[in-house]
Amino acid sequence: MKAIRMTTAKVATTLVIVLGGATTTLAVGATAVHSAKPAVHASAPKATKTIKTTYNFNASYSGTISILWNSSKPSTGSISGKGSGTNYGLTAVTGSGSAMATAQSDPINGAGVLSGAGSTLHVQFATGSTATATGSSAPTTVIISGSAKVTSGTGKFAKATGTLKVSGTFNIKNTSGKEADTFVATLKGAVVVVTTVKTK
Repeated sequence: MKAIRMTTAKVATTLVIVLGGATTTLAVGATAVHSAKPAVHASAPKATKTIKTTYNFNASYSGTISILWNSSKPSTGSISGKGSGTNYGLTAVTGSGSAMATAQSDPINGAGVLSGAGSTLHVQFATGSTATATGSSAPTTVIISGSAKVTSGTGKFAKATGTLKVSGTFNIKNTSGKEADTFVATLKGAVVVVTTVKTK
């Protein structure tokens, strides 16, 4: 044994033994050192409450309908008008739609936007909605009946849901080319808005 050397550190005593040129190191009384971490406290979830607001619509709209007639594919139309009644500030309406116009009564497809007072309500004709001519040929009156599903909204109608019953009429002069006529329509039903707010 040529040399024996012992050193002391803060966490262990080290014994070094040199035998024939080989060095053996032994750790004596080693102590594990743990770094302290600050405790993490989970924040308590904030309390919330759900508010459900129901808007009962009974609104009337009137204005202009523009029609482009087509005999081989759906005829298209667009509307623009103003509203009155219980419409919660949604005093304007715009929209577009189409129907084949191959029979006296045809399914109608289309979507519209009610707007006003910084809010909008987007609606779309539901399956089963129809446009029915009262006469077998023009000029005649067309009756709109069915329902419109609420698809979205903004402002106070953000995340709105509901279905509105639609009834209306417009007059047509012919069934070819382009024409502009007047329309009237009534929307009735409940629109529901559910919001979640934080409480103290």
